[in-house]
Amino acid sequence: MPRRVTLTLLLVLLTAMGVRAGEYYLTEDAEYWWYWDDNPNYELWVPSKAESYAPKNIFQERSLEITLKKDGPIIRVSSVANIKGGYSSIKQAVLGRWQHVLSNVKVTEEKDITTSRGVKAKFLVATGQTPEGTTAMIRLVVYLKGADAAFLELWCNQKDYTGDTYRYWIRAVNTFNWR
Repeated sequence: MPRRVTLTLLLVLLTAMGVRAGEYYLTEDAEYWWYWDDNPNYELWVPSKAESYAPKNIFQERSLEITLKKDGPIIRVSSVANIKGGYSSIKQAVLGRWQHVLSNVKVTEEKDITTSRGVKAKFLVATGQTPEGTTAMIRLVVYLKGADAAFLELWCNQKDYTGDTYRYWIRAVNTFNWR
């Protein structure tokens, strides 16, 4: 029995270590954590009072899904070192992720932006109809540095892009910086 418990604890620890997607630090604003990751190296502020935080590391894509409230909205922070296909492959993957549940998906805005920290990025907004008939919104900001990419996604109903959701998204986008 002690051997089984020891093995179980070891597997839990190894599993937990394998999904590490970054580190959190306190900021001067209690509503946010300073979040940073490496490979590639970047930093940004993320909301500190979300419903849940789910780090993932698969196929060399590291991500952190931040569920702001039960059943969404969700902010997803991701990074890939040596990305294949650049912005167009990220755009295709993000929009393709929702093809099975959204209909009439349309890109309503797509442009280059410069954040308040002076970081250049690609910006996209898409909308589509949910099975319930509401309008879903997908927001995407992609930061490219050489062959590395970091990107932020927001998934929500369009009507929910207000208040805290709006503030959290804008803060994450504008505090991003390469390290």
